[in-house]
Amino acid sequence: MIATSQISYRDKANFLSVCHTLFQVIGASLLLALCSQIKITLPFTLVPLTFQTLAVLLIGVSLGSRKGVCAILLYYAEILMGMPVLAGGVSNPLIFFGPSGGYVLGFCLQGFVMGWVGEKMPWSRSGKL
Repeated sequence: MIATSQISYRDKANFLSVCHTLFQVIGASLLLALCSQIKITLPFTLVPLTFQTLAVLLIGVSLGSRKGVCAILLYYAEILMGMPVLAGGVSNPLIFFGPSGGYVLGFCLQGFVMGWVGEKMPWSRSGKL
């Protein structure tokens, strides 16, 4: 067993960085699940309007391309596990094969592109808006 005094500052900082990233990804996935609960049903389409697209854009810009895609993949895992994270609290792992499947699968690409564009903007490197 390693004594506490033998753990270096670099190890502690690395552990805290990993925990910080993990909480960011989990929080973003939960934000996406929360925004999917706000649903507007239109009579002329099978696909309801939700705030998922706004959440995906915000996740991509705020977390970047890699962490944003990880958060969306975690959201996909929540769907496949049968958690009620889809629009209206629906639990349907077969959503990827229905009329909304293309939209849901497109979230990953949308989050990556938005994160990549956000990383390339000059304000992302300077830290100032």
